[in-house]
Amino acid sequence: MNRLAFVRNVWADMLKHGGVEKVLFDQMKVVGAEPNKVVFDLPIDERHINRLGIVHGGVLSTLVDIGGSLALCSNGVFSTGVTTDLATTFLKAAGKPGQVVRMEGHCQRMGRTMAFTFVELKNPTTGELLARGNHTKYIANIWNSEKNVKFD
Repeated sequence: MNRLAFVRNVWADMLKHGGVEKVLFDQMKVVGAEPNKVVFDLPIDERHINRLGIVHGGVLSTLVDIGGSLALCSNGVFSTGVTTDLATTFLKAAGKPGQVVRMEGHCQRMGRTMAFTFVELKNPTTGELLARGNHTKYIANIWNSEKNVKFD
């Protein structure tokens, strides 16, 4: 299985198990994967906006969480551990219904017990940075999964 197919498979598994992913992000698509990096596009709809008519900050913070987790998957791990720290900085209004937010998740380091990621949320048309976040994960229990893969 190639890297992109693997990350898409993990994302499909997350959606299958319900929770916030299934409720808010069922239309999100994996559009790229390479070592230590994933790229997703989220079409914005009414579920994602606040009363000002723009994407809610909580949605963007959740994208930081998802992006950091799936950046780990780009290295062949199926499980993504648990969050120990998450921070989001909002730079600009992130769009309205009918527009798209692009998420680029990057894995900076994966040790035996901790992983460090950062996520950039962008306008896919202009490349303009809308928000960015850091996501730290405890990953000691992810290494023995039979669903993990090795890429060439």
